[in-house]
Amino acid sequence: MKQNLNTPGLTATQMWMKLSTQYEIRTTEHLHMLWQNYYDFT
Repeated sequence: MKQNLNTPGLTATQMWMKLSTQYEIRTTEHLHMLWQNYYDFT
């Protein structure tokens, strides 16, 4: 999922919240993939 962060009129707080949310989503997806790889290996 790719978000457009180059939206005119965003405040710094709004920009930070979008970046933070995007990071959390990617981290969660990556963690799930790592667990899958771990269980596939064992």
